[in-house]
Amino acid sequence: MKRFIFIPLMIKCLWQNKHGYHYPRTLYLKGLNLARIYALLLFIGASTPSWAQADFQFLVGSCGAYEPRMGNKPSDTVYTIYRTMTKIPAKFMIWTGDAVYYRNDDWKSSRAMIARNELYRRELPYLKHFLDTVKQYSIWDDHDFGPNNSHGDQPNKDTALAVFKQFWHNPAYGNDSCKGVFFKFSEQDADFFMLDDRYYSNLKTKEMLGRKQLNWLKWELKHSKARFKFIISGTQWLPNNHLTESYQVFSTECHDFFDFLEKENIEGVILFSGDVHQSMLCKKEREGTYPIYDFTASPLTSQFILPFRVPTRYYVKNTLYRKQNFGLVRLEGKGDARTCILEIHAINGDLIWKRAFLATDLQRKKL
Repeated sequence: MKRFIFIPLMIKCLWQNKHGYHYPRTLYLKGLNLARIYALLLFIGASTPSWAQADFQFLVGSCGAYEPRMGNKPSDTVYTIYRTMTKIPAKFMIWTGDAVYYRNDDWKSSRAMIARNELYRRELPYLKHFLDTVKQYSIWDDHDFGPNNSHGDQPNKDTALAVFKQFWHNPAYGNDSCKGVFFKFSEQDADFFMLDDRYYSNLKTKEMLGRKQLNWLKWELKHSKARFKFIISGTQWLPNNHLTESYQVFSTECHDFFDFLEKENIEGVILFSGDVHQSMLCKKEREGTYPIYDFTASPLTSQFILPFRVPTRYYVKNTLYRKQNFGLVRLEGKGDARTCILEIHAINGDLIWKRAFLATDLQRKKL
């Protein structure tokens, strides 16, 4: 009697490209025993079925300065944060910008930017091991794009983009009609929208993402079937305390985007950010629907330099942490019990705080 073997094979792919054309996909199965009969079950869609969803976790962080000119040494305790992170069984790491700090006009030449990136990887062994060991996804913020608080008028931004591509092997960089470091990827029932907050930012027109990138983001969000939609930017989304940069400064685009989320009833959204050298969770209540959260994980190794101040009216009490840290995000459970857990950890891995949200907490309130 022949033995039947059940093979659950989950395929997550987009069959339609951005131009509307459909392409077939060919699946090759190797190493099968011809003496057996196999049952093959395919799931074709944007997300993994709920019964097949597994628990997983990923790391997130920003602001990883290394300043030899200011006396920093590779042996400093702060850089052991990368050793701590390497030991965590995470699916991947998300950098929300400022993985490298360009100094001394580095941004004016390709050679200097390359040298600065190589310096970090050469002189910080824990960082190098972390980069080599854990899968990495990265976007930039001001310091690995140009000078402090730089925007889309940075004259050497195309050179900065070319250098960034050389050191970060993301699955995509922008699209055919729009340059930049933005892209999307998926993991089980979560979609990740990695954004470019620098290449198109314009304080005069009050736009951070630019029209084309924003339209791309809206289209992707409208067509996403993922239970969780993580939207990642180097710039904070909700705070506006005049001490740091914020999406709120780009008022025209900011209002447009948040209005879109409500009008289209985009569920499952959590915002991620970095930049400000302090970690926190912010929350914005929205009438008739679920609150929007902005999870900021910063800094990894940079020093805190801003004056102390409770950051914003959206600040969630007891989540402000002003020392080096990293974020850990866990997705656990199945179906309506699927939970997203946001955590901030100290250099040695100690848990500082955590907050948990059921998937149903990120849905429009039922009447």
